[in-house]
Amino acid sequence: MPPLLLASSSSSSPALAPPRPSCRGRVRVAAASAGVNGRAGGGGGGGGFPGFLPAAVERIRDEPAIRLAKRIERVPTGFSQSPILSSCVRPLKQQQDRDPVLLLHGFDRYTYPLLEEAGLEAWAVDILGWGFSDLEKRPPGDVASKREHLYQFWRSYIRRPMVLVGPSLGAAVAIDFTVNYPEAVSKLIFISASVYAEGTRDMTRMPRFVPYAGVFLLKSLPLRYFATLLAFYKIPGGPAGLFDWVQIGRLHCLLPWWEDALVDFMMNGGYNVLNQINQVKHKCLILWGEEDGIISNKQAYRLHQELPDAILRQVRECGHIPHVEKPSEVLKHVLDFLGTERRPEKAEQGSSLPSTVGGDNNPVGGGSEAVPRRWKNWHRNILSRTSLLISCYSLLGSYAQRAQGPSANTHTTHACSIYLSPYSQIIVFFLCIMPARLGLKPPIVFGQKQERARPPKLHCTEGQEEKGIEDRRMSTVCVTGGAGHIATWLINKLLCRGCVVHATLRNLGDEKKTNLLMRMPGAEERLVLFEADMYDAATFEPAIAGCDFVFLIAIPIHHDPRSTKGYYRSLSVSNSPSPCANPGHYIALVTLRVAEEMRPPPPPPPARAEQHGTGTVRVTRVKLLKPRDALLLGQAYRLITVDEYKNTTEAAVDATRIILQQCERSKTVKRIIHTASVTAASPLREDGGGGGYKDFINDCCWTPLNFSHRYSNALLDAYLSSKTLSEELLRYNESERPAFEVVTLACALVGGDSIQPYHTLSIPVIVSPLTGRELSHGVLKFKKASLGSVPLVHVDDVCEAHIFCMEQPSIAGRFLFAAGYPNMQDYVDHFAAKYPEIEMKLKEESQTPPYLTGLEEEEIEQQQSIEERSCDTMSSSRPVCVTGGSGYIATCLIKKLLQRGCGVHATLRNLGDEKKTALLRRMPGAAERLVLFEADMYDAATFEPAIAGCEFVFLLATPLIHDPLSTKYKNTTEAAVDAMHIILQQCERSKTVRRVIHTASVTAASPLREDGEGYKDFINESCWTPLDLSNRYSNVMMDAYVSSKTLTEKLLLRYNESESRAFEVVTLTCALIGGDTDTTQLYHSLSIPLIVSPLTGQELYHGGLKSLQALLGSVPLAHIDDICEAHIFCMEQQPSIAGRFLCAVGYPNMQDYVDRFAVKYPEIAIKLQGVIGKDVRVKADTNKLGDLGFKYKFTVEETLDSSVESQQRHQGPSNTSVSDDTPSHTDPFLTTQMTSSSSSRVCVTGASGYIATCLIKKLLQRGCVVHATLRNLGDEKKTAPLKELPGAVERLVLFEADMYDADTFEPAIAGCEFVFLLATPLHHDPRSTKYKNTTEAAVDAMRIILQQCERSKTVRRVIHTASVTAASPFREDGGEGYKDFINESCWTPLDHSHSYNNTMVDVHNDYSSSKTLTEKLLLRYNESESRAFEVVTLACALVGGDADTTQLYHSLSVPVIVSPLTGDESCHNTLKFLQALIGSVPLAHIEDICEAHIFCAEQPSIAGRFLCAVGYPNMQDYVDHFVTKYPEITIKLKEVVGKDVRVQADTNKLVDLGFKYKYGVEETLICSVECAKRKREMSRVCVTGAAGYIATWLVKKLLGRGCVVHATLRDLGDEKKTALLRRMPGAAERLVLFEADMYDAATFEPAIAGCEFVFLIATPLQHDPSSTKYKNNTEAAVDAMRVILQQCERSRTVRRVIHTASVTAASPLREDGSGGGYKDFINESFWSPLNLTYDFTNAHLDGYVSSKSLSEKELLSYNSSPSPAFEVVTLACAVVGGDTLQPYLWSTIPVIMSPLTGDELCHNVLKFLQALLGSVPLVHIDDVCDAHVFCMDQPSIAGRFLCAAGYPNMKDYIDRFAAKYPEIEIKLKEVIGEGVRVQADTKKLVDLGFKYKYGVEETLDCSVECAKRLGEL
Repeated sequence: MPPLLLASSSSSSPALAPPRPSCRGRVRVAAASAGVNGRAGGGGGGGGFPGFLPAAVERIRDEPAIRLAKRIERVPTGFSQSPILSSCVRPLKQQQDRDPVLLLHGFDRYTYPLLEEAGLEAWAVDILGWGFSDLEKRPPGDVASKREHLYQFWRSYIRRPMVLVGPSLGAAVAIDFTVNYPEAVSKLIFISASVYAEGTRDMTRMPRFVPYAGVFLLKSLPLRYFATLLAFYKIPGGPAGLFDWVQIGRLHCLLPWWEDALVDFMMNGGYNVLNQINQVKHKCLILWGEEDGIISNKQAYRLHQELPDAILRQVRECGHIPHVEKPSEVLKHVLDFLGTERRPEKAEQGSSLPSTVGGDNNPVGGGSEAVPRRWKNWHRNILSRTSLLISCYSLLGSYAQRAQGPSANTHTTHACSIYLSPYSQIIVFFLCIMPARLGLKPPIVFGQKQERARPPKLHCTEGQEEKGIEDRRMSTVCVTGGAGHIATWLINKLLCRGCVVHATLRNLGDEKKTNLLMRMPGAEERLVLFEADMYDAATFEPAIAGCDFVFLIAIPIHHDPRSTKGYYRSLSVSNSPSPCANPGHYIALVTLRVAEEMRPPPPPPPARAEQHGTGTVRVTRVKLLKPRDALLLGQAYRLITVDEYKNTTEAAVDATRIILQQCERSKTVKRIIHTASVTAASPLREDGGGGGYKDFINDCCWTPLNFSHRYSNALLDAYLSSKTLSEELLRYNESERPAFEVVTLACALVGGDSIQPYHTLSIPVIVSPLTGRELSHGVLKFKKASLGSVPLVHVDDVCEAHIFCMEQPSIAGRFLFAAGYPNMQDYVDHFAAKYPEIEMKLKEESQTPPYLTGLEEEEIEQQQSIEERSCDTMSSSRPVCVTGGSGYIATCLIKKLLQRGCGVHATLRNLGDEKKTALLRRMPGAAERLVLFEADMYDAATFEPAIAGCEFVFLLATPLIHDPLSTKYKNTTEAAVDAMHIILQQCERSKTVRRVIHTASVTAASPLREDGEGYKDFINESCWTPLDLSNRYSNVMMDAYVSSKTLTEKLLLRYNESESRAFEVVTLTCALIGGDTDTTQLYHSLSIPLIVSPLTGQELYHGGLKSLQALLGSVPLAHIDDICEAHIFCMEQQPSIAGRFLCAVGYPNMQDYVDRFAVKYPEIAIKLQGVIGKDVRVKADTNKLGDLGFKYKFTVEETLDSSVESQQRHQGPSNTSVSDDTPSHTDPFLTTQMTSSSSSRVCVTGASGYIATCLIKKLLQRGCVVHATLRNLGDEKKTAPLKELPGAVERLVLFEADMYDADTFEPAIAGCEFVFLLATPLHHDPRSTKYKNTTEAAVDAMRIILQQCERSKTVRRVIHTASVTAASPFREDGGEGYKDFINESCWTPLDHSHSYNNTMVDVHNDYSSSKTLTEKLLLRYNESESRAFEVVTLACALVGGDADTTQLYHSLSVPVIVSPLTGDESCHNTLKFLQALIGSVPLAHIEDICEAHIFCAEQPSIAGRFLCAVGYPNMQDYVDHFVTKYPEITIKLKEVVGKDVRVQADTNKLVDLGFKYKYGVEETLICSVECAKRKREMSRVCVTGAAGYIATWLVKKLLGRGCVVHATLRDLGDEKKTALLRRMPGAAERLVLFEADMYDAATFEPAIAGCEFVFLIATPLQHDPSSTKYKNNTEAAVDAMRVILQQCERSRTVRRVIHTASVTAASPLREDGSGGGYKDFINESFWSPLNLTYDFTNAHLDGYVSSKSLSEKELLSYNSSPSPAFEVVTLACAVVGGDTLQPYLWSTIPVIMSPLTGDELCHNVLKFLQALLGSVPLVHIDDVCDAHVFCMDQPSIAGRFLCAAGYPNMKDYIDRFAAKYPEIEIKLKEVIGEGVRVQADTKKLVDLGFKYKYGVEETLDCSVECAKRLGEL
């Protein structure tokens, strides 16, 4: 609903008269109406009452009520129909420093004065139709009208965000208002909220006498007395005060229009805000009386859960209106919520507050009950027996449906529980219930409604619905574990029966589960969700409270001993149920503290603390509470005891005991129905004799818990124990005085269908013979072994059985429930007969597991012994730790451990790496059993939290990349050894670790003889690699890896020899790992590329294969699956395993690999057939793992085949051959077959530049470690693209360094082999440096860097990116022209000048001088006698082409190349400069430039100067190419110099050395154009005032062009405005929102930073002098523009500012008022005279014109400044029409449409524009935005431009509407200046090439269509 303007002719808001001083007190202002300007029903006005109050007001005797009644007054309020005199009570004093409080209907004489005494600005207003407002003209009573009336009242008198307080139905009013006008509300307070009614539905066809009859009854005194009894828990003032309350309550009924207003409201549907609740984003306070007899306080919990940001407070011993019964307590909650310091109570100051008002702890009225208790009981019996809590509106609506005829009976019906006001309940009673008691047929059918559309399978059968209607009992039931297979089905059935269901879930934030439940039929009315956990059984109490039946289905399956406790409502420690139900437990407050430390100090943090980022540690603090301390909502509490739960069984038993106590305390629970399991009723004999089983299974059977068999495991044993022991709740039936009955249903395996969209636990078990899932099949075997059969039952039968037990008059005990008892063979036989087309994958039902078939008896016993030990191992509840959790082996291992039910602690170096963490978190079971920790081998202390509490530790992490500058270690070996030493100590301190299993490498077990002469005969666990030997295929990285793996393994194994060892150490010396895995890796395994390198032709990896052959005499191999199974095998061994074990399935040599590939894949060419050690094949002479019982599943051939398939899968399904792409990851086996630069450490200076970013990417791809320097590491825009490069995380190190302070480069150079010097000083500021110019700075910096390279003692070569501008072929002798050729001997004469000397050329000359002198200095180093390294300079040509590295800003050279196309004169001047300096414009592609740098690094020896250019075209060649290639693009700058001059090179030194250029001149030019196109689209722009009409449209256009948009809004918390922007296409990737305000212009700087173009659209409209230093919005606007201009200068990136000005600043009025008023034309030279007074103006319009005029002048003056850094354009826009992206009409379209809408305020604006401008200029919104973009696209543009499609007058508007829309009445035909139509005499925008798409008539038509679409016409 768009905001409507006031219908008053005045433009200013009506002012209120000064308040009349009076005492405080108040009648119920809302829910009543009054006479018109005088008395009603006999006349009020006596005794000082307002004349419009009914005469009955004089009967009131309560002094506070009398005082407040005298303060009620009427004030004019705008309304769409006509202004209304609204009744209200206004504050005695307005408080500008805090938000006002607006009280909706229902507030009384007690709370209101307390709010005022607390210093709050309290308003009370009557909602339209309810109260004392003047309704003589009978305005509409629908919800929309009430909302509009309230908004107009707020806009007229309050005008700032308010705290909206809504009691009862007022809460629905508040929600509806807030959702539609969020800007008007700051916070919300709900009191006993009536928000879950569905309105009155369709009542339009109901006989009108029916609602009138009900409404008429409300006037009678008996009903008023009854209504009062319903509302109060105890009547204030006792029986004596009852009369006043009745008089006050019926005062509104005595007004003549009250009946009409209420019936109109009912006939229009009433309030239905069910779908609006979750749209409320404001902070809310919910207050509720615990004894509310009208709306159950259970609704408070539901509302609290549905509101995103809400606080719940309950008021004890209080009914429906706590603000009346307990005003002091309500005030306290309100002040706490608002953060207001409470003033002293008035009672302490001698307040006149009546004594009838009780304190917070005493009932109102001194504790005496006003009504006999039997009256209360009678009232509550009516509620329970007759479903009185059914909405009157719903019932009357159903009557209307019934009145339509017999067809209405086809609609389905069901009971509903909707709560309503006392008045509606009374109507129900007298119209429906009383006739039924007298034997009369009631005229209304209860709860009838149309059947809604529902998801498949979620439906109620006809019988269920009829039963629900007939029962009428409305039972409230609780279902625990509400998201489970059985529970979801059961909830659906209970809802269909009309039950109110309380369902519990562990996590209400899981939308998949909650959405499933909330979509069920009846869920909106009768389903309430609670969060509860079996590990914190106290949380079930809110769900159980008030329930008749409790279905216990939840069971703890996954054990986590670290869970915390939480409470749903405020209570004290002493009366909390948790300590009472848990003797020996204490309540403690749990808080999390983030410590800003680099590492956690000892002792370590708790094991469960997860580190969420580098440098922070989350520490859990626990504080014990005293018995008197209060427990508050929003806090986390924990029951503290000596021991946590050890397992799920203990948790389940304890939870069952606590829930029994909660059911007793509830005093409403009749029966508990527990979903037990038939596994707890095993017929196994306790002694194991007699064939194992008893003869039968029945209710008396109990599973012996000391029994185990081969099919059991830890998870199944825990489940069995848990279900068996928790079923002992049956003992409760035997207690002396049971408060309820307990039934347990021992259910069979549950099959059938599922409501859930995900898999249940039981159905996969049933169908496992078909699916072949061995884990599920194992459960089937477990069932058969423990029960002698596999009992089965359908889920539908299970749920019906639960309901059957609920419906019995009395039932208790244990019941087996199964449809039959088939065995496994019966399952298999049925599947085979029913589904012959499906292969039976698992058929066996043998007592012997399938993998034992064929073994001898001894072997079977041995295998069974191993299985039993495995079960013992897995039965532990302690987790295991896996380090290096994102690695190839680790991910597969973690998945297997999770499948086995283990809890896993996994470590990663960086938890912020979403790609790696997401892979792990997606694994099955990860949500329940995986905990991630951040840890690094270079800081081994970080592993302690992950190891704490674990039983087994798998050490897979190993340091690969070494950076000596960021660590104390010299190399990876030292780091690895120290890390292992520390981890062993941590494992000892944990006191829980039993075994450490280390993933070692076969490279540490080389059979090479120590003397280097050949190999030993065999390889086994006694072999150790000699670290002093080397082979021809080794390299630095390979040597470091072997050394690291060898020394760490030796250190770990020595621990087994220590005397006081606390655990065992196992090392698995693993072979080269191949094979594929179903775990989706983010990147390729490092070993698979080595295996398949003969096929891929990747020489880098093939060298690694050779290195292994040379080191080991073979290339041992193992499958990834076998490797992981071996790790788990070592974990499961009992009682002991320690030592070293080789892990390889075979020992083939390189030739065996090639032979297999040739035979298996003949279609794939063997690209690398060269092998070494063709006849060498060293084998192992031991198989220690095999001797212990481990078996490999995969052979060598299968592993090789699987590796090839893995390689093919990783390169995509479309590929048929193995790819030979360049590897993107570092491999420890890479050899010197790689380029010499790979694995080298290199330094690149000036790393954020165009060439540097591309070069760094290439170096990282080659495996280099790169030290990159930038001037400012704090510049995220420059560092972020570098950090996102592939391999950057592992191998890129950033340093801060500056050419003006060259000493800063030393840390980056240290340790490097190659230094690439790309940085050069460009911007010189003599005030901040000692250097005179950039040349001096550059030369000095190069001298210092040469010295640093010498000191490093590691640098082998310096490669400098020089420039061809230093190699000009000008003649040195001053002769005319150029030398014949250009080559490396040419040097630019620095004393030469030419015809292009200007400011820009001075910059060019400085650049040329700098590049020339620095290059000479560097090359002289090669001539020094004691040179420590070589120097190469690459004199690079103009660099073009596109790079796939995404640059944040434009390359400096590409705009120069394409300047003939863009028309950029400054860049074109550079092109001329190059032609004049060199005699041509040499060119090279960016890719070739970078490859040339790397080529120079790879040479064995190279030094000197090299020209780097693919060709030497001249300017004319550039232009000719563009004309030919791009005929559709206009050549904007055709002027060239040296048209016939083309100096070529006579040497090609680089090519002579072997370098090859990939790109020619034409290809480079084409790539440059494409780059320019892409970069232009990717411009970064800033749009201020982004939520406005023009701005939203402009932002969408800019995003559509591919721009990155910085958009500013005043309040980022305004979800309506931000959501509109964020939903736009491309917003997720390219839209950044900033908060900024024109009244605080400094806030715009972050948004402007880094932008090229700034669109200034924001303008200050609403001025509040109390909150700002500015006198008016003009002063604010001008100052803001001045500040923003300064910010744009400081940014150094802004090229142009484009301001959205207004045509109102360009009035053609003559300054002296002579000559008929107007000049002849309007154009850009005109300015509105601010000294004149215009017709039809007002303060707002005057301020707007002044603001727009002066701010535009301020901006344009910048163009005249001495040295502007950018251009300023102002677009003086006409009135903007057309369409809108916003959900409401913006300010200008209502002005255009005012003749049709009749909006006089907007029509006045139209007259104002005609009077000011002599016409009403018009333009379409789309053209306005295109004009802004047009100004952005121009090479150069500045100044002022009018933007209007035409200049019609008012009469033209009306004529168009009358002709085009004859069906629409012209409501306002008055026009001015009918004969005046001032036109423009210039079209500056059009002259530049801009074209308007929409004419005046089209714009007017679009505006009308927009208004129609939004419901305004």
